[in-house]
Amino acid sequence: MTTETTLHRACRHGNLEDVLSLLSEGANVNDTNRRRWTPLHVSSYHGHYDICSLLLERGADLNASTENGFTPLHISSKKGHKDVSALLLERGAELNATTQKGFTPLHLSSQNGHKDVSALLLERGADLNASTKEGATPLHLCSQNGHEDVCALLLERGADPNATTERGSTPLHLSSQNGHKDVSVLLIGRGADICATTYDGRSPLSMCSSNGRKEVVDLLLCRGAEIDRANESGLTAIHWACQAGHLDVVKALADRNARIDTIAVIGWTPLYSACKAGKWDVVEFLIERNGPAVVEQTTHQRKNDIVPLICLVIREGAPVAILDLLVVNGASVHDTDRYGGSSIHYACIFGSFDTVEFIHSKGVRWDVVDIHGLNPVHYAVKRDDADFQEKIKRLLGTEMFSRLDQMEVTPRVNRLESDFEDVAEIGSGSYGKVFRGRWKKNNEWYAIKRLEPKKQFTVENIKQESNWLSSRAHSPFISLCLWRWSEKHGDSIITFLVMELCDGDLYHWMEANPCGKRDKREVLQFVSDIAAGLRFLHSYKGGLIHRDLAARNILLKKDVILGSDPPRTVAKISDLGLASDKTSAATGEQFPLHSSGWHRRELFPPDELPSVPTSSPLNYNESID
Repeated sequence: MTTETTLHRACRHGNLEDVLSLLSEGANVNDTNRRRWTPLHVSSYHGHYDICSLLLERGADLNASTENGFTPLHISSKKGHKDVSALLLERGAELNATTQKGFTPLHLSSQNGHKDVSALLLERGADLNASTKEGATPLHLCSQNGHEDVCALLLERGADPNATTERGSTPLHLSSQNGHKDVSVLLIGRGADICATTYDGRSPLSMCSSNGRKEVVDLLLCRGAEIDRANESGLTAIHWACQAGHLDVVKALADRNARIDTIAVIGWTPLYSACKAGKWDVVEFLIERNGPAVVEQTTHQRKNDIVPLICLVIREGAPVAILDLLVVNGASVHDTDRYGGSSIHYACIFGSFDTVEFIHSKGVRWDVVDIHGLNPVHYAVKRDDADFQEKIKRLLGTEMFSRLDQMEVTPRVNRLESDFEDVAEIGSGSYGKVFRGRWKKNNEWYAIKRLEPKKQFTVENIKQESNWLSSRAHSPFISLCLWRWSEKHGDSIITFLVMELCDGDLYHWMEANPCGKRDKREVLQFVSDIAAGLRFLHSYKGGLIHRDLAARNILLKKDVILGSDPPRTVAKISDLGLASDKTSAATGEQFPLHSSGWHRRELFPPDELPSVPTSSPLNYNESID
């Protein structure tokens, strides 16, 4: 392998005489550069027909592939050089050759809007519905990029308008997401399913709503799209539009009576979504349009007990006008978060002095301390902003400011006992114990996992599990961690994870429902849930490998409503302490092919599955799960 040769450069510049001369002097017609491009690749890229013809006459490899698997025909098709593509085909180029990612020449001509090249390839017998490794057909790619004429050509030749990618996206999903109205009209006219959903429940309407494609939103609504269709996490089109801050789309959905009182599985209303994203024009519209009801509905759901609405908007930098609008319409400035932080705590940590002054004017108490024993003035002093501190001192008076600043700091201890009642142990393992208890703040039941560092379960494992469970809360098939805290007990730091309380686990369900007596539909539903949870883990921000998918680590929660489906029991993946980021793991390590739980003869997998070896040398990737 060499760097670019003189022959490569002559082919790039299109100098036929130089190419002839170099070949006569013995230049290697199939020499490659660092990316394994031959002179024929280069001349095909630039559309130099005469040079391509000459190179072929001198023995150029017609199907040579680059480091990414591109043949000269891939290159000419991508660049739209019909005459070069025809030449290569006449000389015997492989019509349906695939790149490393599974792209055929037709994929590339379609993706880049080259109708004449696409027509040529189809005339020669190109596979119309070939799919890439991610499952995309040529129709997916031209729909995604808005090439209406190529879409029409492919549909006329019989392309499937409802083909799905690995993620379940149809061509209509992709055209809608990118705002290609004309392509969307064409696809719908050719039978595209307007209510098709991806594997995580996203509809074309939700995708164009989240991307602010109002024209396509209007089109889909006019053609009968389900306006309140929710994905598996309970998020509807108006949730997505609010979160992304597309006011025109929010208005369009509201004008067609989209429900603004929908609460997602993760506890978000459309208003909460807009507040969390700091989309203040959307917040203003929702409140002005719906009045106190929308604020009341948002503040009377579980999420508000964890982070009160007024605290959330302060943290996200809301201007005073938005705070005033929320308060006037019923948002309380006196609620505290799960750590005891009040609105004035948040104002002193995250807000401007104007925010502090506004919250102060509503009669809040400054002597309230959080679980760390800190009052708002303690946090104001921590900001290392002399001007900010001086303004608060003037607001409170020097005497009160000094008294609060000098208040003794006494962190709250034994929170499991002080914050919860009716606490009872419900499980244990090598990591520690699991309790259930009723949170005194809202009288609801939660599971509290007590994690103690041990040789096989380190502090790093504990942090990893709590971080991953918190960050992956958008999937209803992953056990939800709501908050955490740590306490020093003797020489150890004990971490507590507060999680949604489930009704059991797969181990005990299988024990109670022996093989042969199980409802196959329920079994398949659990398998589907676990697969959906794994798909989420494997694809989320680079991917996560669970590594310990035992039956005890699959929790079951009854009466869960997912999207528009009736309530049912849902399987949820839990215990991510031994999980690993697949992008940073070493390769070639030995792993159990199945979890250690199976090795201990737990009831997972089911008896119906054939026995396989319990260990195998595998690359460190998601196949371990």
